Amino acid sequence: MSRLSLRDALRAAGIVALYFLSGKAGLGLAFLNQSATAVWPPAGIALAALLLFGFRMWPAVLAGAFLVNLATAGTLATSLAISVGNTLEAVLGAYFVRRFAGGLGAFDEPRRIFLFALLAGLVATAVSPTIGVTTLALAGYVTGPAFGPVWLTWWLGDASGVLVLAPFLLLWMIRPRVSWKPHRVAEAVALFSSLILIGALVFGGITSGRMGSAPLEFLCVPVLVWAAFRFSQREAATATLLLSGIAIIGTLRGAGPFARGEPNESLLLLQSYMAVISVLVLAVTAALAERRRNEARIRTINEELEQRVGERTEELRRVVDDLRAEMEARARAQGALETSEARLREAQRVARVGSWEWDIERNLLWWSDELYAIYGLNRESFPATYESFLERVHPDDRAHVRRVVEAAYQSKQPFNFEHRVVRPDGTAIALHARGRVVTDSSGRPTHMLGTGQDVTDEKRAEEERSRLLVEQEARRQAEEANRLKDEFLATLSHELRTPLNAIVGWANLLREGALDPATKTRAVETISRNAQIQSHLISDILDISRMIAGQLDFKLQLVDLAGVIEGALDTMKPAAQASGITLQAHLDSDIRDVLGSPDRLQQVVWNLLSNAIKFTPNGGSVTITLTSEKTTAQVRVVDDGVGIDPDFLPHVFERFRQKNPSSSRKHGGLGLGLAIARHIVEFHGGSIVAANRSDIRGAVFTVTLPLAEHAGKLAARRAPPGPAEGHGSAAGPLGGIRALLVEDEPDSRELLATLLTGCGAEVRVASSAAEALLLLGPARPNLLISDIAMPGETGYDLIEQVRALKPEAGGAIPAIAVTAYAGAEDARRALRAGYQAHLSKPIQLRDLVRVVTQLIDGLEASAPADGARDRSPSHDD
Repeated sequence: MSRLSLRDALRAAGIVALYFLSGKAGLGLAFLNQSATAVWPPAGIALAALLLFGFRMWPAVLAGAFLVNLATAGTLATSLAISVGNTLEAVLGAYFVRRFAGGLGAFDEPRRIFLFALLAGLVATAVSPTIGVTTLALAGYVTGPAFGPVWLTWWLGDASGVLVLAPFLLLWMIRPRVSWKPHRVAEAVALFSSLILIGALVFGGITSGRMGSAPLEFLCVPVLVWAAFRFSQREAATATLLLSGIAIIGTLRGAGPFARGEPNESLLLLQSYMAVISVLVLAVTAALAERRRNEARIRTINEELEQRVGERTEELRRVVDDLRAEMEARARAQGALETSEARLREAQRVARVGSWEWDIERNLLWWSDELYAIYGLNRESFPATYESFLERVHPDDRAHVRRVVEAAYQSKQPFNFEHRVVRPDGTAIALHARGRVVTDSSGRPTHMLGTGQDVTDEKRAEEERSRLLVEQEARRQAEEANRLKDEFLATLSHELRTPLNAIVGWANLLREGALDPATKTRAVETISRNAQIQSHLISDILDISRMIAGQLDFKLQLVDLAGVIEGALDTMKPAAQASGITLQAHLDSDIRDVLGSPDRLQQVVWNLLSNAIKFTPNGGSVTITLTSEKTTAQVRVVDDGVGIDPDFLPHVFERFRQKNPSSSRKHGGLGLGLAIARHIVEFHGGSIVAANRSDIRGAVFTVTLPLAEHAGKLAARRAPPGPAEGHGSAAGPLGGIRALLVEDEPDSRELLATLLTGCGAEVRVASSAAEALLLLGPARPNLLISDIAMPGETGYDLIEQVRALKPEAGGAIPAIAVTAYAGAEDARRALRAGYQAHLSKPIQLRDLVRVVTQLIDGLEASAPADGARDRSPSHDD
């Protein structure tokens, strides 16, 4: 059971118990009928419970009413019917109070109190006696003549319970805390003591013999008025309830002004009196409380008003003082202004800065004296208009100036720009202009104003500075290149002579014939191993040379990566065994093939293994693994060597870069193997990364290569295709495509040409936009693939010139933009420029084939139905 439901259960149990006990006490005063009493406290208890805890407490009211009626008189059916009437009476009364009398705030205003008395005390309380007396009459417990008196007794008992007890319970439950000062406690003790004394005098029978039939009940009114004027509704309701209890006890004993022959009649008169007194006292108390609240608000408003008046007076005094000080300062400033203007004119002359203002509506220009001096003009001969100003601007800069001014007029934003001005003597000077736009109340530009500074000397100094910086950078690069060249040549000499020394030395020993068989065998192995090392060094040098020239050859076919790795392992095992290093391999044989050059991929694996063996100490191990993930294969080479210096890690794949190129280095090599490996891997559309191991010392090299798709279709291409410039086989997915490839970077150009040729396309290559335009007509290509970032004319310039041609001259050729600018805005710009597709580098083969196929097939689908299925675009499109 949750905390909330347990609390509700405890509340319900308390309501049932309180209802039952008060009901038994009330029915103990039933004189006319066992079920009808003039004193019925449960009516007030039930109404207070529903207002305080909500309508969900009605089952508790029903249970309490049922138990008290069942324990008093009647059958099970009559008890249930009477308890339903009691519950409906409480629910209806709570609804009336919530809906019309302000709910728990019913005692804050006299109007709400009267509504509470009328709706809850008089109207709603008619429900229970009506249902109850009717039920008793039907059961035979009430005869016809007794129906009216019993109903009246029942109704007045419920009404008095609501009007006297419910306010007491509600007010104390809403505001249970009492915070009185000592004098207020003393006054409360005096009030309730007086009330008890007067109640005893009026209802205790002390004065009954002497006073006769005098209206003694009115002696209680002053004490209740005292409670109303000096205390809140809570204390007033408490005083009324206390007086009601004293009066009931006295009346039942036959004393007091309401004692009659019949106890029921006496109680009815008393309860009517107490109900009226309760309503009036609560109304007076509420009116007084409202008056006190209004007085407090008025006092607060007066205090705030006085404070504001004081603040405004002080502000006015400060304003007067400020005005006086401002007048004195203005007098001083007036004198300083003339001095300042003179200094400003001098400063403008020294800084070569002039100010200007343009009245846009009247097209009138105002220039300062210094601006006239900068332009070499005088006020008398210069027509001060915007058009006259444009005439003095250098012709090459005039359009730019006009655009800047028009943009500032439209955007209403500050602007600054540089332009050249031609003086009357023909000399050109450079000006830096700044300005802003002035608008009227409607936001319409009316003026522009700003400054113009002669920056000719600064521009010349900046150009000279730039030239010097360029020369310094060129000198630094040349010196760095010379240093790297000297280091590389020294390293090359060392690396070539070291294996050569071993070869020559052992060869001389073999020639002398003085070696035993075991030493001869070791000599042959040493010569073979060093010859292989020297061969690889020469191959690396040649590969780097071809790579720089863009002539590194690749023969593409479907390659079994596991077989390639096993071949490299066989080659490297002797070197590993000679160094006491263990080679381990974990190869996934289920990996699909990749499209690439088997020799070059084996060269990558060999370089990585060679590098790992070189930096692994004696007794160490090198592990190579082959795994796959979705569309890629991964080759990882892990060693437990010295690892890679974190500072050198970003440069590990750069050409000719070594951590220690000096003669004191521990490990040999030219620093070319990893650079070659990266070039080969990137050519295959993959990536290679280097890192240090996190568990122990050592390095990790990871190569990621795309797996070949549609292996069945590509199986026919296991044989090497023809060169990129030749005519490819039409059996590939791009058969029939005549592509014009424009790429200034040789490696990228060779990669794309090889990919296209390997897929069956015929490829012509161009290294610039101008060369591409020359090839466009004679080659009759039906597809244009162009890079964007090229020196001179870019890919955007090329497509603009192509689209300007007539269709029969190639103007409608399908075009694909290939660029390293991979953002969404770059793709949109390429499409707006005239390309039909955009591919970002690095290019994946499957993406290239897919885009080309979709583009060509889309054009064929949009061509006329009876047209030939040629790969070239239709001239009728």
